[in-house]
Amino acid sequence: MTTSTTMSTTTTTTTTTATTTTTTMAFLTTRMSIGITLVPGQVFNNSKFKEVLAQSSGVEAKDVEIESVRQKVNVTYNFSTNVSDDAARATIADMLGVSVDSVFINLEPEADGNNHVTAIIEAESAKAAGELSTKAANATAVTASLAEHGVTASTTVQHAPTQYFEVNTTTKSMTGTHVTTPTSEQLAQMGNQLGVTISVKSVAHEQAPTIAATTASVASTTIVQVSTTLRGDNSDLTTSGSRRCFVSWLLSSLVLSAKASC
Repeated sequence: MTTSTTMSTTTTTTTTTATTTTTTMAFLTTRMSIGITLVPGQVFNNSKFKEVLAQSSGVEAKDVEIESVRQKVNVTYNFSTNVSDDAARATIADMLGVSVDSVFINLEPEADGNNHVTAIIEAESAKAAGELSTKAANATAVTASLAEHGVTASTTVQHAPTQYFEVNTTTKSMTGTHVTTPTSEQLAQMGNQLGVTISVKSVAHEQAPTIAATTASVASTTIVQVSTTLRGDNSDLTTSGSRRCFVSWLLSSLVLSAKASC
């Protein structure tokens, strides 16, 4: 009898290749820090400002972004007597209803005993700045607040309150060149449209941004190994000569025994 056994082995090798491509975006960004001065009570309009800046830069309003705005109120008082730094800050803060930490002052004592106090108050919003600039013009309220802090003095407003906004913007250009810095004529025109005074504090041109993307390709290799094993097992079932003699003798003995029984 003959048998055969077949065995197979499969090996798969996977190779991953990473490819990185860099794409340069099709726009250029200009960052500008713009100073805006408003009159007391006036509220800054972000949307209108974006439209005017976009028009001056030759782009669409959607390409102008206001990243941050810092709003301050500036005012200068004249006190008829010397006032300490702490007393002046507390007086102005209480009169305006803001925290002392949001009030910064500069004291200038005069030879005649008067004190010039320039105060800068940080506001939380454009609306708050407008309200603070109106309150800050009330010299009578300042005098009353001084009395509450133990200071007897008369107060006059030496320089009327103004609102000063520092607006940080980004402007995107799709033409392949950065937008130009507004000229003095353009700034004046923008100011007329908004009813404010505008100045440019700083300008920075950024390089075109790039985006890196990585793609992966996978390759598989399959190796099949086949092996065959053959095994043979033969048995001879034919009776040998000596065995034939033994069989004949056995049969003869059985026949004789049968006859004797008869």
